[in-house]
Amino acid sequence: MLVSLAMMQVILLERYLLVVTGLLVFFIAFFMSKEKNKYITIGICTIILVMTSFNCYYAIIENYNSNNKEVIDFAKENIKEDDLLITNNELIGFVIMTSFKDNEKVFYDEDNWQVEKAYQAFGPNLDVIYDLEDLQDYVRKNVGNG
Repeated sequence: MLVSLAMMQVILLERYLLVVTGLLVFFIAFFMSKEKNKYITIGICTIILVMTSFNCYYAIIENYNSNNKEVIDFAKENIKEDDLLITNNELIGFVIMTSFKDNEKVFYDEDNWQVEKAYQAFGPNLDVIYDLEDLQDYVRKNVGNG
């Protein structure tokens, strides 16, 4: 049953590997504390250092790729000063919102997290709306016909 579930959808996400990584580090540390041969310990540390370096290198290449700025550049070219910015918790809406401090912003909190105070970090002119009907009313009231 578990195998068929795994074949239908991805159940392994990177954020869940943090716990497994902690267990791995614990077992490596335990093994290294029991190992008396200094060369084996140095070898394990070298392997971990090399693997971490490769992982960091590829993460830096991906995170600082120049293509990542294309979306923000596109937004800066097309969003005007009086535009209303609406986002939910998908993709990079908050990243784009931080680039437009003067625009009025609306966050549609469909998951109902109710942490409005934390969202104020994205600007004093950010309104949080929890219901889709309230969002439509807000747009009609502030923009026009919606």
